Amino acid sequence: MPDKAQEVGVLEAVEEVVERAEDSVRHSKLVRALERVRATRTGRIILRIVLTLLGIAIVLLGLALVPLPGPGWVIVFGGLAILALEYAWARSLLQFAKEKVQAWTHWIGQQSWWVRIGVGLLTCAFVAAVLYLTLRFSMGIDLIEEGQAFLER
Repeated sequence: MPDKAQEVGVLEAVEEVVERAEDSVRHSKLVRALERVRATRTGRIILRIVLTLLGIAIVLLGLALVPLPGPGWVIVFGGLAILALEYAWARSLLQFAKEKVQAWTHWIGQQSWWVRIGVGLLTCAFVAAVLYLTLRFSMGIDLIEEGQAFLER
């Protein structure tokens, strides 16, 4: 089970990725390139379509990975950062998510170790349930039956 330092480390990594994405978009060659593309009507339309499809695909990929161990939320925030290049609602949602991550980090840091253990156990149980159900219904693999068969050998 992750301890407080690991939880805070993951949340800080998410915040850093979001901040870097925002900073790099504001102050990079990408902005100049996007401005050149936006200079024409066709360029604006194509750019908006490409960024929308790319952002949605990345957000959906991240959401699919959220219940599994790994960088699901970081990927979601990356997709939102791409959508934020074109849409004010995505910028607002990204800012809202950033504030909620910071609030959660602060809240969990203020709790006793019993609460942190409980949150960690609930998170592990949720991940295990999602993994079991995913394997059971998408691939037809029942981990409980497989485990019993393995133990009976």
